[in-house]
Amino acid sequence: MPAGKSENDCSTDKFNKSVFHFYLRAPILQIIMKAISIISIPVTDQEVAKQFYLKLGFNLLVEVPYETQKWVQMALPGQEAVSITLVTWFPQLKPGSIEGFVIHIDNMDEEIKALNAKGIEVGKIDQTPWGKFASVKDPDGNRWSLHEE
Repeated sequence: MPAGKSENDCSTDKFNKSVFHFYLRAPILQIIMKAISIISIPVTDQEVAKQFYLKLGFNLLVEVPYETQKWVQMALPGQEAVSITLVTWFPQLKPGSIEGFVIHIDNMDEEIKALNAKGIEVGKIDQTPWGKFASVKDPDGNRWSLHEE
């Protein structure tokens, strides 16, 4: 035994080997997240927001009373695996605080014309190396980005 070391001292090498062997023998626990399914959109008035999202092109999936509130769940046609719910009950999630969600579209000019015809304002088109973007705000100011590749 080297001078100054006792049998109870763990050397770094001994420790690393024991940790390595522990992980080799330990059962592997994996958490596999499957998908994002529901995104909460904070609004002040669910009915006003619902009408806006219907005009934007969303379908109503569920609308049922929930305790003292109402559960309103919507999705884009054919995209029901990822939906939104219009919420009023999360105090930390302020109406108008959502930005950065992207909606893929095929033709920016046609989409803007169709949305304008429904009374929905669309921001200016930004041309980027990865496509065109334009923003749309709901009645509370939650901002969505339309994206054409």
